Amino acid sequence: MTQAALHWNEAPPRSDEPDLAVLTGARSHSSLPTDTAAAYAQLTGLPFALGDLTSGMLTYAAFVDLCPILPPDILDAFRCGKSPHVVVDRERDIVYYGVRVPGESTCEKLAIGFMPCDPEAPSAALRSAAEQAGWSRDDLNRWLESIDPVSVESLPRFLRLAEMQVCAAPDARHTRQLEELAGQLDVAYEEISLLHDLSRNLRVSLDPGELAQTCVHRLHQALNAEGCGILLVRRDAPVRFVSDGNLPCDEAELQRLLDGASTQLGRRPLVRNHVDRTTADAERPDLRNFVAAAILEGESTVGWIIACNSIGYDEFGSVEANLLNSIALILSTHLHNLQLFQQQDDLLVAFVRSLVSSLDAKDSYTRGHSERVALVARRLAVQLELPQSEQEDIHLAALLHDIGKIGVEDAILGKPGRLTEAEFRKLRLHPVIGHDILSGLKNLQHILPGVRSHHESYDGTGYPDKLVGDQIPLMARILAVADAFDAMGSDRPYRGGMPLEQIERILVEGAGTQWDARVIRAYFAAREDIRRIWENCRESAEPRAL
Repeated sequence: MTQAALHWNEAPPRSDEPDLAVLTGARSHSSLPTDTAAAYAQLTGLPFALGDLTSGMLTYAAFVDLCPILPPDILDAFRCGKSPHVVVDRERDIVYYGVRVPGESTCEKLAIGFMPCDPEAPSAALRSAAEQAGWSRDDLNRWLESIDPVSVESLPRFLRLAEMQVCAAPDARHTRQLEELAGQLDVAYEEISLLHDLSRNLRVSLDPGELAQTCVHRLHQALNAEGCGILLVRRDAPVRFVSDGNLPCDEAELQRLLDGASTQLGRRPLVRNHVDRTTADAERPDLRNFVAAAILEGESTVGWIIACNSIGYDEFGSVEANLLNSIALILSTHLHNLQLFQQQDDLLVAFVRSLVSSLDAKDSYTRGHSERVALVARRLAVQLELPQSEQEDIHLAALLHDIGKIGVEDAILGKPGRLTEAEFRKLRLHPVIGHDILSGLKNLQHILPGVRSHHESYDGTGYPDKLVGDQIPLMARILAVADAFDAMGSDRPYRGGMPLEQIERILVEGAGTQWDARVIRAYFAAREDIRRIWENCRESAEPRAL
């Protein structure tokens, strides 16, 4: 061996003191070749590193500071010989050895080590190399003491036995690695499936609480955590808290915990491990660790999502943090969409009110009629247990059901006596006129059936299309009953309003002919509530808020 072969300056600069765990052959967490070097070190008690026969570099072990690059003659001997390699440099009193790495078909990498021929009496060249590498005398002595005594003569046989054992083990190691990979793929699939399902369910009509419940349930299934929770604290809505699994604190404690961490919860998730070991969290001894992410609406924090107490691992990490952050972003997006939808809905309602006001100004005798029909129709929809979205559609359709009367002459609408046949034919056009007026508005397409068909009769004698039975949209069948109820109960230029007993008698007689009997039954089931709503609306000087 030449002096240059032991020269410190040929190795990459050191960044710290020698790692005694590596010096003594402790197991590393690097790739398979490094695992193999550690396995040889564990079996033989000899120092091993990863050696590259192309460059001659030795890496992944602190002891290679003494000889970071193999001398050319030693490198040539390793390239030409068969594994295991044992080359003795008598001049420098150093023995080099190398054994193959399982799975390396090119033989460009070996597990390589070196030691003094006599560890108890290291040569001056080795001591000089240690000094140049920045090792203290104690560092060198600890490394020498970590080497099990093996004679140079028995070293080849000793290495061959170790090589047989290590090279017979890859199947087991590969199996373990494949099992770990399969586990990671399972987790990744669960996470991707979770995010896909949540994204697919982002409907504007979906209540934030419902989406939060879905999120927290699926999250608990995907994460190795004892419990998960979502806390929504929007200013314009009551506090909502949903959870799944076992959380170590109740809603109030969880809010205090997250409020305390809110300065750290910005747009990045927060991971806190070993919180049960800190004085600040002594009041929550059952909380070992947690990962949390903020739910944002614009620049404001409107909630948090949290997972507590990892199962099977001591800590939460970046995988869990990124998953929670992704779900928090989904919830944030949904809340933003709801806000935009509400703004759009407010504009639509304002437009509808403007149209209804135009109609009221045209026909003073029916002022407030559309508002009252809308309230009665909505109550009928509730009694029929229709979904919330359909109840709102029916309410909107009722507000606009008579909008087509804008196209009817004022003389006909305000005539104090009965209409002639010709006048009645013109009045009967108002459902079609209303349908035509609203059909050009994209956001009102879903209420057009109610506007067009609210004067159809169940027996097919109505107008404008003479539909029969279930051919008439349910929305229109509900509007027909609500419209008739208010029309009969309200004053008209040619008559006063009918008493309730007479109205209900007419409704009973017309069930199954003029009106859907199912809707009539719903009326009688809610009659007292409907009467109260109707009378309150009549007495109100201003139209009721939608």
